[in-house]
Amino acid sequence: MLDRINADLKQAMLARDERRKVTLSGLKAAIRYAEIDGGKELDKEESFKILKKEAKKRRESMAMYEKAGDDERFAKEQAELEIIESYLPEEASEADVMSVVEAAINEVGASSMQDMGKVMGLAKSRLDNADGALIAKVVKEKLS
Repeated sequence: MLDRINADLKQAMLARDERRKVTLSGLKAAIRYAEIDGGKELDKEESFKILKKEAKKRRESMAMYEKAGDDERFAKEQAELEIIESYLPEEASEADVMSVVEAAINEVGASSMQDMGKVMGLAKSRLDNADGALIAKVVKEKLS
C-alpha cells in the first residue's frame, strides 16, 4: 500500500497536482505514524483500516461544512475523499449487508433491539469492506 502511495505521490508532484500531493502526503504520514506506534510494518488489512479512518474523517468534515454552508471546504474534503477511496476496495452493497445481517440474526437468534450488539459484532466480523453506519442501519431495520 505504502509503495503505491509513494509512487502516486511522486506522480502528483511531477504533475504539480497540489490536492493529490497534499492528500497522499497525509495518507503516507498516517500510515507511517501507525507503523511507528505499533513498532512494525502494517499489512494490507491494517493499512486499509487507516485509510477507512481517514475517509471517515473526510465524510464527517463534509457533513459539517455542508451544514455550515461552506461549499469551498466541502468541495476540498470531497476531492480528498475521492482520492482516498481510490485506494480502498469497493464497499459492500446494501443487498450484501442485508443478507449477512439476516444470517447473523438467524445465527444469534436475535429477536429484539436488545440483541443488536451481538448481531452487529457478528456482521462486522464478516463484512470487512462495509460501512459500519450502513450495517447499524440494516440491523436496526431488521430488529424493529
